Amino acid sequence: MKPVLIRAAQIVALIALSVASASAVDVDNVAAKKMKIKDSADAEKRKVQLLVQDAGIAASDGYANAAITNAEFVAYSPTTGESATWTSTACVGDGVENLKCGKEIAISPGKLKVKVQPLTDRRFNLDGLVDQLPVSMAIRVHSVDETASVYYCAVCGNGGADVAKKDGTDGKSVMATKCDVAPCAVLNVGGCCTSGSYCAGGGAADPFVCLTTGAIAVASGEAGAANTICDGSGACVPPPGTGGNCCQNDSLSYCGTKWAPSNCSDFGGTFSFPAVCNQSGSCVAP
Repeated sequence: MKPVLIRAAQIVALIALSVASASAVDVDNVAAKKMKIKDSADAEKRKVQLLVQDAGIAASDGYANAAITNAEFVAYSPTTGESATWTSTACVGDGVENLKCGKEIAISPGKLKVKVQPLTDRRFNLDGLVDQLPVSMAIRVHSVDETASVYYCAVCGNGGADVAKKDGTDGKSVMATKCDVAPCAVLNVGGCCTSGSYCAGGGAADPFVCLTTGAIAVASGEAGAANTICDGSGACVPPPGTGGNCCQNDSLSYCGTKWAPSNCSDFGGTFSFPAVCNQSGSCVAP
């Protein structure tokens, strides 16, 4: 990945946004009937599918609000950090109980269907021939002004009654069925998000935010695997990592060579060296 250069003034503005919006979101964990990921060297053949049948999806959630026009979808493996994303600005709700985002997403009482072709740089790469399970898939539908926002998340392959049919080790697909409701590994979890040259750590750097909104000032961010931290090199690595420049503001911290005391003080942060950014968003000694 190429380094992303952002001016100090842009960093200040974006960090102010992320710190202000770092509180946990209200997400409904739902049971997936089927979850499937298909990878291929041919971009046209890559697909991510999710089918949910769960009474927890109710019209009273507000997903069919006529103001809702946008959607973001993320598939993520906390084991490997592999991910796939898809976005839409063409969602249409009937104001009663149905929402559609083109042919890719449909939500109605008790049902959620997703069938998308992931973005080119978010293909969920299975070339590593390793076990990708469990996989979390989360969707957010919302209005442009953010006054209406609904999240659903499903997890497959983490045990229980889940039927894991393919785990990705064949380099072609991941598939699981009859999945139990389980805590989401994409939202409301401490995380690490990196651009390759600098990174962020903390609750506001969870995989969903990292891979979709860009609100944590890490353009084209890549989510680290579960339990990784942001270290002085700007990468997401297993702890303890290597200490370096670290800037903390509330529950979010940034590490990497582009950080300096002057950058940090511009938005009221606390500079530390040598330090790493842990998953709670603190600058700590490695």
